[in-house]
Formats: sequence, structure tokens, C-alpha cells
Amino acid sequence: IEIVKDSGKLILIQEYVDGPTLHQLLQHSISPLDKESYYLQLLSVISYAHKHKIMHLDLKPENILIG
Repeated sequence: IEIVKDSGKLILIQEYVDGPTLHQLLQHSISPLDKESYYLQLLSVISYAHKHKIMHLDLKPENILIG
């Protein structure tokens, strides 16, 4: 949505995804296939971002929203 420069760092502001966090989903019984799908999608997104020199500085299940 927006890119902000703060103290020499660029901050990418994205749209909010309305859904549970990965952490919340992992607290419940979800199928192994769903888990695999979430992780593969996450790896794809992280790989794409890193190839474009974008880093997430607080990547953890609580910060991953599933839509």
C-alpha cells in the first residue's frame, strides 16, 4: 500500500489480511496437508521477498495471517 523511509530503512506497508494467524491455526487440529500448504506458501513468499531485497524483521507464526 505504501513505502515509508525511516532512519535510512524502507518500510513496506501492506494491506491487512482478515483471518487467523498461523500460530492460532497450529493450536488446533489442522490436517497435515493444510500445514504443508501453509509452509510451502510461506517459503515461496519469503523467497520472493528476499530475491527483491525485502526482509521481514519479525517473522514468526503470530505475525503470519492466513486469509
